[in-house]
Amino acid sequence: MSDESAIPLPRENEMLIGHKTAEAAMHDAIASGRIPHAWMITGPSGIGKATALRLAKGGARVAVLSRTDEEINATRDEIVEAGGQAMAVSADISDPDGMRAAVDRIMGDWGQIDIVVANAGINGVWAPIDELMPDEGD
Repeated sequence: MSDESAIPLPRENEMLIGHKTAEAAMHDAIASGRIPHAWMITGPSGIGKATALRLAKGGARVAVLSRTDEEINATRDEIVEAGGQAMAVSADISDPDGMRAAVDRIMGDWGQIDIVVANAGINGVWAPIDELMPDEGD
């Protein structure tokens, strides 16, 4: 017997957004006739990169964020070369001022951030993203 309220576990190369996978969130957006315009994705390699590429392929604008310029530029370039819209945003998720500046840049260019995929870093605290304190992300 399964508990329908249980949070689904991601399969390999699958990212959860809230309680949905990125694929399910994009499917819902397409089905509703509205692909979320602006996604901010941290961690531009591995799952973060795969999520960014998939969402951009579906029509979303993707802001790829990391402190590693080489990775974010490569992911942005791959999205743009495939016909998508992306921006590379350099910031360290452990620096609150840097993150504010990153969000301000995305908001200044696109006017909105619809969804954040907080995929970068590892922390020891399991809590909703809006309840985490900056020092818990180290």
